[in-house]
Amino acid sequence: KKDSDSHDFAPVATQLTGGADPCHVIVAPNGKYIVTANYSGGSISIIPFDASDRTFGEVTIMKFDGNGPIAHRQQSPHPHFISFTPDNSAMVVDDLGTDCLHIFPLGADGYPIMEDMYDVTLSPGAGPRHLIYDGRGENAYIINELSGTVTHLRYNQEDKTLVPIGDILADYYNAGGSADIHLSPDGRFLYVSNRLKGDGIMTFAVNENDGSLSSAGFTSTGKHPRNFAITPDGKWVLVACRDENVIEVFSRNAKDGSLSKTDHDITCPKPVCIIFPQ
Repeated sequence: KKDSDSHDFAPVATQLTGGADPCHVIVAPNGKYIVTANYSGGSISIIPFDASDRTFGEVTIMKFDGNGPIAHRQQSPHPHFISFTPDNSAMVVDDLGTDCLHIFPLGADGYPIMEDMYDVTLSPGAGPRHLIYDGRGENAYIINELSGTVTHLRYNQEDKTLVPIGDILADYYNAGGSADIHLSPDGRFLYVSNRLKGDGIMTFAVNENDGSLSSAGFTSTGKHPRNFAITPDGKWVLVACRDENVIEVFSRNAKDGSLSKTDHDITCPKPVCIIFPQ
């Protein structure tokens, strides 16, 4: 809650997720519940929320099973990100530990139908991290942290399914640290950040007909670009370089998607997330 006089924020309600190491939180499209991805707990927590009296309801925890081929990172499920399909018909959970997308159809009340969950399996050792959709709601793109690839999926709006189309390499160093993914506001270019080795931003051109990707360049950044953001007008890209305590500012060429370093970096201790208000 924001105090109108002091402009300070204060908590009005608190609820334990019941899951270990929550790493992502999202509000459902109907605004009636919140979902967290619990990375170490191998689960998601669904928490009802009443906006009128600002109270939480009883938490429902959904645990996942399975593992992947990379022993030190995929010994168990690791939900990393949650999204809702563009038509709000399903909830999608990216599971880095099992190389799966857990799909939950939504009922008429907007809540996930737990017993109808099904999986979309990606390439072994992929490690799906973050997922985005294009403006038409026809294509989705996942950055895979461990394999350093981007998976292109087609969203079938008739039968409400996500179908993998193919992968393209984003990390030529095989560092296992690909992190963030964003589309330019005009949808013509896709950007991915890589960490641990050869830190920087990979640029892909997006085919306007079928959404397929082709490599369009690479831009070096400071150490550990865990997150980055494109300004709403598409003119600038801000990169959170965690291990250099700086947010680097790049100008963006709208014609070819290329990025150019500016002299307007922002000093910031351990930056890990940048968001522009919509």
